[in-house]
Amino acid sequence: MTEPGWRRRLVLSLSGVALLVFVYSLLYQWAIFRFEGVNITIFQSAQTVIEIFTTAGFGGDTQYWNTAPMNLLVIWMNLTGVLLVFLALPVFAIPLFQQAFENEPQQSTTITDHIIICSYNSRENVLRSELEAADVPYVIIDTDADTILELNGRGVEAICGDPEQKQTLKAANISAAQALLTDVSDTENIPVILTTKELQEDLRIISVAENEQDAEYHRYAGADRVIRPRQALGDALAGRATLPITQKLLQTVELSDEFNISELHVEDDSELAGQTLAELNLQERMGVTIIGVWSNGKFISAPGPDVRIDENTFLLIAGSYEALTEVTTQTVSRKALCE
Repeated sequence: MTEPGWRRRLVLSLSGVALLVFVYSLLYQWAIFRFEGVNITIFQSAQTVIEIFTTAGFGGDTQYWNTAPMNLLVIWMNLTGVLLVFLALPVFAIPLFQQAFENEPQQSTTITDHIIICSYNSRENVLRSELEAADVPYVIIDTDADTILELNGRGVEAICGDPEQKQTLKAANISAAQALLTDVSDTENIPVILTTKELQEDLRIISVAENEQDAEYHRYAGADRVIRPRQALGDALAGRATLPITQKLLQTVELSDEFNISELHVEDDSELAGQTLAELNLQERMGVTIIGVWSNGKFISAPGPDVRIDENTFLLIAGSYEALTEVTTQTVSRKALCE
């Protein structure tokens, strides 16, 4: 239960009890005068009502309860007091016990020389694998507590908070970070960039944008580099491990005007995602050769036909410029193509 929710429930409950005591005090004052002929003040009446509610005793009024209506009123107030106790258990006691046994998401980190990743989505899975392969520490920031709990349970350094807020970035130890990647949304990335610049002006900031117009806004806000989803996110941060492999291949393969090597990022919900190389049959269909596959932090050279291309896989392919262009369109998510 959140602190504002708990405070609101407490205020409403106390207000309800106070109103009930006040109403019963007026009723008791009227009843003891009407049925017993005894005149008492409202404060004396309230004292008796509270004694009945708390079962602390009945003071000196018991000698006046000689009529049936008066006895029924006292019995009813006794039952009300017991009912309030049972209502308090599910409203306050049980939530307190539940909160005591519930795991709380991590709120801060003490790691240094790390990458701060704002938001968690499928793209970050690839980036995490590459950072781990390069032995680069990182921390993930996300607003969803359940997501952070899941990541913490898997041993991933992640904290719960809003990356637009200064206290969240401070909790991520931004003063000791080497870079920050923000991949929230095109509009939310901008305040994250501005807040980061305000806290750590010289920190390298990489943002992810869906289109070039938003990319320009990110640069104006202070992003050092803006990456489109089709680009390899790891290149901006950890010096991705496939880069030396790509360079060696480019040096050893004799290239001509009709032969090119390209590295493509397979996005989520693209035509290629979720299929095996045998199912894709790219060599027969498009005339390209898959030299290697980078998946889950591992590079597979000369991959077999059973290798499955998941979203956020990187393909190292060779072929003509026209063929590579055609393959590229199939690595982009269907949503991005429609925009």
